[in-house]
Amino acid sequence: MVCDNVSDWLKSLNEDNAEVNVSQWEYQQCENLFNIQGFEKIVKLRPNGFEKIVKLRPNRAGGGVIIFYKTEIEVLEVCTDFSCAECLCVQLTIENKTFRILAIYRPPNLNARLFLEELEGFITNNLTKNAIILGDVNIDMTKENETAVNYENLMSGHGFIKKNLDHYIVAGAFRTNEAKQLNSALDHMETTFYQVNYEKFESLLQTNLSETVIRGFNNAEELYEHLVQVYRYAKQGASVSMTQRRRRNTAVKPWLTNQMILEIKERDKTYKIWKKSTEDDNTRAILRQRYMKMTILELF
Repeated sequence: MVCDNVSDWLKSLNEDNAEVNVSQWEYQQCENLFNIQGFEKIVKLRPNGFEKIVKLRPNRAGGGVIIFYKTEIEVLEVCTDFSCAECLCVQLTIENKTFRILAIYRPPNLNARLFLEELEGFITNNLTKNAIILGDVNIDMTKENETAVNYENLMSGHGFIKKNLDHYIVAGAFRTNEAKQLNSALDHMETTFYQVNYEKFESLLQTNLSETVIRGFNNAEELYEHLVQVYRYAKQGASVSMTQRRRRNTAVKPWLTNQMILEIKERDKTYKIWKKSTEDDNTRAILRQRYMKMTILELF
């Protein structure tokens, strides 16, 4: 959750008993905290069951990046050195799975070209596996300009796929749930992680795949059909279900043309090929071209 208006966001919390309702995979990020009084409150805020990592703005009071995380999650801060953005990178380990989150705020008056150079260097050296980049980089992707094209090419060149219009970018096998943030105190989107509860998944499999059950089938075809049904049942039963709300008066992607749909399919097809061999420079070049074409289609 990214917010610019700290004072309004703080009012939405019960400061006497501040509890933030987030799952194990959720995080909260607050950036660009212009109000010094509000910023001091947010730095001191400690929701029940949560720890935080704070990266203060080095040259001016009242700003920085903060990430809240549940106490049971193993978190390690990764060193960042950006001159044109406020950045905080953490490495999380959950159930023996490790990934990194890079949270960014780039003030609009800072050098965008230098920021992209620093970002590419950081990705190359630190985000080579499962990673998430999110935040407010103040690059308008709806306008045709060199910065937007370079940013899009940089992300796609490293295998990062844009998950929504709020610069929430994912590399790796993550499942996400996206929804519009209807709280007037926040001007950015809220995105929630969720994953399968593997202990529950294994329990459901064991219950429905006992030796007695398996021996009861007469042929391999019946057994296969049963295995498929059990797998689907266990997956659904062990996954977190969430309901997304949509504004009723909002049109569903009226700008999505038939040509764009075809290009999206071709882009996704190329991406799957590239994922099988990320060292294939030819496929990477084709993938970049497809992302550039999609960018042009979105602009027009």
